[in-house]
Amino acid sequence: MEREKVSKLYVERAFDSRSIYSSLNGNAIIPTRKNYSMFSMDSPYRGRITREIRTSESEWKSNNNYEDSLWKLYFSGLKSVMGEIIKAGRPEYTAQEIAMKVHYYNILRQMKEAY
Repeated sequence: MEREKVSKLYVERAFDSRSIYSSLNGNAIIPTRKNYSMFSMDSPYRGRITREIRTSESEWKSNNNYEDSLWKLYFSGLKSVMGEIIKAGRPEYTAQEIAMKVHYYNILRQMKEAY
């Protein structure tokens, strides 16, 4: 199976972490946590987003096409249809399991007969 590159990752504030920002090299659209320092040196990109959000969160959301309700609705549906438990033990298999669940959930969403 060929690996695809993630162009943008849109998730909610709960996924704000240094490791996600570092691994995606600026392709993460994640609102930072309220208590995150604007001047932290762990991720310059994450610090810039924090400054933009604190200046005007609504403007940041509109510039990045970020809508909380759409993502929460999507993930809620994904978890209810595919379950919340990941059974894979190794990290590379965990990523494959999540990718497969998202892929099949998207197929189900496109099928009119499934609903």
